Amino acid sequence: MRRTARQVLEANDRGDHTVASPHVYPYQWLWDSGFIALGWATIDGARAWRELETVLRGQAPDGFVPHVLAHRAPGRRFPDPDLWGRPGDPATSGITQPPVLASVALRLLEHARGAGAQSRRQGEAAALRLWPSLMAFHRWLHRERDPLGLGLVVSVHPWETGMDDSPAWDSPLAAVAPRAGPGPPELPGPTADRPGAAAYPRYLGLVDELRAAGYQSSALAVRGSFRVADAGTNAVMARADADLALLGRRLGAGTGDIEEAQGWARRSAEALSTLWDDDAGHFLSHDLVTGRALRPATSASFLGLWSGAASPSQVQRLAAHVEGWARGWHPVPSSDPEAASFDPRGFWRGSVWVNVNWMIAQGLGEHGEGALAQRMAADSRALLQGAGMREHFHARSGEGLGATDFSWTAALARWWLGME
Repeated sequence: MRRTARQVLEANDRGDHTVASPHVYPYQWLWDSGFIALGWATIDGARAWRELETVLRGQAPDGFVPHVLAHRAPGRRFPDPDLWGRPGDPATSGITQPPVLASVALRLLEHARGAGAQSRRQGEAAALRLWPSLMAFHRWLHRERDPLGLGLVVSVHPWETGMDDSPAWDSPLAAVAPRAGPGPPELPGPTADRPGAAAYPRYLGLVDELRAAGYQSSALAVRGSFRVADAGTNAVMARADADLALLGRRLGAGTGDIEEAQGWARRSAEALSTLWDDDAGHFLSHDLVTGRALRPATSASFLGLWSGAASPSQVQRLAAHVEGWARGWHPVPSSDPEAASFDPRGFWRGSVWVNVNWMIAQGLGEHGEGALAQRMAADSRALLQGAGMREHFHARSGEGLGATDFSWTAALARWWLGME
């Protein structure tokens, strides 16, 4: 398994970036690259930093970082760069993804500092090069995606959450005008492992809306037809803001930048608490169009553990839910197993994802739930040993689903699960 994980990363390496999967996803994805960089750190520290530097190559002057960069991709795979109408070198999408980069950069720096003097110097130099871009990205998120000053980042397309086909999006997506005409080309792989075809006209309708608005994020965050305060994205944001401030202190960055990041961290943590539903015992996403909490609870609900902002009582209730969802299922299913919409093999509708498991387990360990975190790691390791480096996994049988040779699975096998 150690050899396989390394082989997948090396096969998917394109020199300065890593494709998510050569057969299905031949581009570079934003949050994928964060997890992938952690895997590279176990092989080649310089290559890990280059992964982050390359994904930030697509950053716009205003700080926006796109969720997809299409570097020299052979052929076309939906959604290809033409969909977004944003030509460039590389061509990019017009939406973003959960901001894991600052948290990854902090971990890479800590890893480099433990690997000897030369690695430490190289890591500090690389982190200093990234610092202005990371600050600009966070400024953009807080300015353009929180125009009302609520402290919550607004997602304007389900794809921005990273959990594309989550049942939490069924209700807000139903209010979106679908694109007329034929749907997208069929993606490789079993259709049951992919997002539901019925959602695609609405996904594409949103792309049309975003393009027509010229990707004016602050306006879309106020008036767009899909506006969600995603529990997962905002938990990642709270952790990323705090990690950005800590990274700045470690690097000796300017006082003004550090104080700005600390202010974001306080506001993000406070705002995340507004997504807590005490009756459900979960953080729940909110539809900002209707003002309603979005059910069912999903694996994003547990990322409050990763945020560092959950209270002790919230940690206890979330840990109990992790235990409950694991009864009869591999932890953590991506949707509540008791919900009518639950599908144990469905794409973000019940199947298990290693990247989310890692964040949940890290949060559990940091909050004193080490035994449960270790059980999650052991189960995740067993999934990979049984099915290989797959995109996601059947929540009951452990069958590998979706793309094969999936980069973030291989990366976290090495960084988290000890397959290095």
